[in-house]
Amino acid sequence: MGKDKLKEYIEELLCGSCEDGRSKVCSFEELVGALRDVYKSTMVEYQHYTRRVKSKIRQSLDLGYKEKDRKMCYGVYIIYCLHETQENNSCENIFKGRSKEVLYIGKGGTLNGSGIYETQDSIKRIFEATKRISKDSIERVEKRFGKKLMYCNEGKNIRPNKWFKCLCEVCKLIYPDNTKPKLCIEIICIDNNTEPQCKLLAPSVIENILLACYLYSEGKLPLFNGEL
Repeated sequence: MGKDKLKEYIEELLCGSCEDGRSKVCSFEELVGALRDVYKSTMVEYQHYTRRVKSKIRQSLDLGYKEKDRKMCYGVYIIYCLHETQENNSCENIFKGRSKEVLYIGKGGTLNGSGIYETQDSIKRIFEATKRISKDSIERVEKRFGKKLMYCNEGKNIRPNKWFKCLCEVCKLIYPDNTKPKLCIEIICIDNNTEPQCKLLAPSVIENILLACYLYSEGKLPLFNGEL
């Protein structure tokens, strides 16, 4: 498969036609927009009281209200820092403005050797799984802002609330003149079946294409994605 054919394949698989025909793989924003058009998605503001946030996500995505009865949401998620303005003061409106920065792109839904999803989906991945902040991310953050941050420490097995504290701290530095920048989470459900409908569109595939398109568009990865 030649380079042009590969670009065309990705575009047709996820984006349809790009604005300039077949000359490039879709940009990050085009790809996210295309995913929103095809799959169920929602946008919520991060709050320390995560039970309320998770409940809002389940209702928005029609996953069932009670945790024990809810459907799964295997897919990808994007964490943004949003500059709050009078015209654009909610996470739901984040895609309408330009005053935002992507801090992290992740996925929830790992296929085991038998091609079946493991138990952890996007919601559990975001709010319950331990995280990791890479040395590269720390160095990039400190170089950009010229200071050592209180809540951002390199290491594995960081509890989700500590990881989010770090992201909130960085978000305030991105928009220092804003009284209350928002940390927003977008979740896009690719699948909700234990046996995936299309293994070609496994969350890990979509995650990596999103990261590649972001790198193509911005020339770098989001601050808290340490590698591709």
